[in-house]
Amino acid sequence: MKGVIEVIERNCKDCYKCVRSCPVKAIRISGGHAQIEETRCIGDGRCITVCPQKAKSERSDLGRARELVKSGRKVYASLAPSYKAAFDADPGKLAAALKMLGFAGVEETAVGAELVTRAYIDILDKTGGPLLVSACPAVTNLLEKYYPEALPWYAPVLSPMQAHARMLRAVHGADIGVIFIGPCVAKKHEADQCLEAGADLALTFRELADWMAVDGVVPGSLDAQPAEVFPLSARTFPLEGGVYRSAGIDGDRLSGRNVAVTGLESCMEFLDYFMTAPDKFSLVEMMACQGGCISGPAYPVSRSVEARRQSILETAASGLPVESLEAEVDLSRTFTSRRIDAPMPDEAEITALMGSIGKTSPEDELNCGACGYNSCREKAIAVYQGMAEIEMCIPNMRRKAESMATYILEYSPNGIVVVDRELKIIGANPAFTRMFDCTEETAKGRDIKDFMDEEPFKTALDKSRYSRRKALFPGRDLVTRMEVYSLAAQKALVAILTDITQEERRKDELNEVRRETLSRAQEVIDKQMRVAHEIAGLLGETTAESKVLLSRIIELVQKKDEEK
Repeated sequence: MKGVIEVIERNCKDCYKCVRSCPVKAIRISGGHAQIEETRCIGDGRCITVCPQKAKSERSDLGRARELVKSGRKVYASLAPSYKAAFDADPGKLAAALKMLGFAGVEETAVGAELVTRAYIDILDKTGGPLLVSACPAVTNLLEKYYPEALPWYAPVLSPMQAHARMLRAVHGADIGVIFIGPCVAKKHEADQCLEAGADLALTFRELADWMAVDGVVPGSLDAQPAEVFPLSARTFPLEGGVYRSAGIDGDRLSGRNVAVTGLESCMEFLDYFMTAPDKFSLVEMMACQGGCISGPAYPVSRSVEARRQSILETAASGLPVESLEAEVDLSRTFTSRRIDAPMPDEAEITALMGSIGKTSPEDELNCGACGYNSCREKAIAVYQGMAEIEMCIPNMRRKAESMATYILEYSPNGIVVVDRELKIIGANPAFTRMFDCTEETAKGRDIKDFMDEEPFKTALDKSRYSRRKALFPGRDLVTRMEVYSLAAQKALVAILTDITQEERRKDELNEVRRETLSRAQEVIDKQMRVAHEIAGLLGETTAESKVLLSRIIELVQKKDEEK
């Protein structure tokens, strides 16, 4: 089974906001992208809501839910009591919509919450406390992974989701299917645990909204079909202090012993204190989301937390029918330590890691949190544990970039000058000042035309692009190849001047050699032609004399033959 939170890597872009927001730092950064470290993750889903790039989402179980509904088994929906904060529809109409999707029945999970509340009260009556309780699987994960020493005080009771699932099976048969629907991503993890007779799977309200949209089911257009069983008092369970409202107990912090704690950071802070003085407390309710389930990460529409709270309170006070519960269900369960034992570096290793990012003294430790960690040391430890990368230190990377830029400007053989939109110099590198016998201080504020033709700058400024040309400075015995770029975002122009004086001189020298060579070659050709003409004349005379002589010899030989 895949993890409950998925990352779309192509959308993840080095912002580290999820790392900053994760209280247990369960997000590994690799290659600049976030990855969920399942062994550390508690499934609260906060990283989904804070991600500005929408690179994280809850695992979709909609396909599995459709298959279960179409399997031929009777499937019941266990609807979290925060449904009114997610769907602006009459409860009966929403139940009718779920039945149109194929559910055999619909009940509120708050029915299970009432069973669980009774179990809490029974334990509290027997032990007197302290008793830690939570309907939130993210809190359960937090305790098992990060505070296992607090497990002896954690109520060994099923969550309302699993209690309701067992009740449904007890009433309707062990072979039915049960799908929980709520605002919680961590419920998917709880369903994955396959507790005996528990929920088959968990959907989020967002997934239910998608399901209804695809199937064209609009709750508001349907006739109401009331749920089969109604809760007595647990419809406010999603709110902070919901356990106390259901049990009729004072849950005000001012009472001292009975407290409600919401928000993971607050839960962790409380547990740190609780372990030092557990006897100061009686009943402690904990919820991972600030304010309760009304801040869950998987609502289909964006509404304020207060608007959600009011929706739930109005539904609880609406006079909907109630029904007493007589089901006999085993609510007991056990919890096991899954403590995270990550390797820890020694002081020398931390010092070495800190030094690799330029932090060699306390003054270098900015503890800015840009990397997602609260301190530079914490981040160094994360690097050692393989959860973070050295490059995540933004101030250090900025220093490196600035240092590299400074180095390039300082030692570049090319002259570089920056001017504003009025063509006044705002900066120049040493190569430029050497070319024009000035200093950066004396050049700043002066018009560029004091040094060179301003036309290339105007061209680049007018056309918001770059211009390129050869620039001659005869008075300085200087020739450059000049490129001018428009920096629209900075409202400036930058010119890069490459000194090609020697190159031009070599070109002139080469051209002179070519001209001299051609001249010499022409002289040789002319001379050769004269010699050829003279030789041709001499050859002509000699040939004529030879012809006369040979002709005379032939005549003499022929005459002699005739006399014989």
